[in-house]
Amino acid sequence: MERHSFYKITLMATLLVALFTGLPKFAFAQEQTSTEGEFGIYFNTYGYYTTPDGETHKDRTCEGRAWYLQFIHTWWLNKYISCSAGGMFIKGSKISSSWTNGDKYYSFDDSPFHINAVGELRIAVPLVWKFGLTLNARLMFSPIPIDVISYSIHQGDKVFNKSHYLFTRFNLGGVVNAGLYINVLGCRITLGYGRGSYDVYNSVRRAKIDGHRLSENIRSSNNRYIHNVFLSLTVF
Repeated sequence: MERHSFYKITLMATLLVALFTGLPKFAFAQEQTSTEGEFGIYFNTYGYYTTPDGETHKDRTCEGRAWYLQFIHTWWLNKYISCSAGGMFIKGSKISSSWTNGDKYYSFDDSPFHINAVGELRIAVPLVWKFGLTLNARLMFSPIPIDVISYSIHQGDKVFNKSHYLFTRFNLGGVVNAGLYINVLGCRITLGYGRGSYDVYNSVRRAKIDGHRLSENIRSSNNRYIHNVFLSLTVF
């Protein structure tokens, strides 16, 4: 394992344990609670495809975007510090691939979809009037570490549709977000930006079909590092 990967996993695991072991304390010591919905887009998750002659190209039709929708419940220890837990839906850009093996022609065309458990630690700092700044560290992982990808085998005039199941290793990821918020009518609207590490193509990267690794059709590391923009609504 590379050193930076070891440090990343260790840091995320430590934060995850600290978050969920501290959650009961937040629940009993809370000043108030809130519910939040967030919509955002992750960038730098480019898809790639391979032509039958073996050349690999960037899938420019998707421009490396993955959208997500998140819902969390938040416990506020005071008006500045909070702890949250919830879920997230992520839909990645389409990735396509095709290759041959003897008299068989394989084709793969899929858009990754993930359901993640989410935990957050947040600091909110009031500025002037109803405006303020927020900074949060988010951890996410797949609670069900099994995924399935579909592909087709063309042999002569016959087409066989297949499915491939694999272990995702929980696909742990983390993002640090910063945003500007405004409090309006008992709600908080936040617009922000973040950076982090999350592998949208985790399942594709780990798949091996009849000796062919789909990881050959996506970048080996760059698309694990992401940045995002988001808009959230918090109801107190």
